[in-house]
Amino acid sequence: MDFKKSKTPVTTITRDLSQLYGDTRNIYETIAIVAKRANQISVEIKQELNRRLEEFSGFTDNLEEVFENREQIEISRSYEKLPKPALLALQEYIDREVYYRNPITGVEIAKTKGVETTATKRIETAVTKRTETTTTKRTETATTKRIETAATKRAETAKTKRAETAKTKRTETAKTKGVETTKTRKKK
Repeated sequence: MDFKKSKTPVTTITRDLSQLYGDTRNIYETIAIVAKRANQISVEIKQELNRRLEEFSGFTDNLEEVFENREQIEISRSYEKLPKPALLALQEYIDREVYYRNPITGVEIAKTKGVETTATKRIETAVTKRTETTTTKRTETATTKRIETAATKRAETAKTKRAETAKTKRTETAKTKGVETTKTRKKK
């Protein structure tokens, strides 16, 4: 991309937040997208500058030639006047010239003019499915816990009844056989 022909302002301006996170529904995701694109732009500009400055690199012993190379100075100044990569990336995002994909939701969005509505619908659908899945999992987990708790209570109740029944049977058996129990011994 030719960054010199960009309509990006050189200074920082205030932006409308709703315009920035309208598609992603998350300002932090938008900032991450713009930051990654700014890094890419920065690398592209640096490579282009180095490629243009390589023409002037040479093994010269004369120091006067190094200081008098006006072309090299002009190239460096022209790159210094360019907008910062973050501003370029933000302008590309606003102009819908950025393609990005969210690996968590699996949503791919091509930010080009005219595709914006389908991209927004895809995001809303993905978020809705993700919310429904999470809600379903929570409901299933809660139901499972309730069932397990009820089963545990029933098992404990049954165990207690069996223990009481066994104790009663032993006492009755001991009485019929004429064996003294601990309670009858204490009374005497």
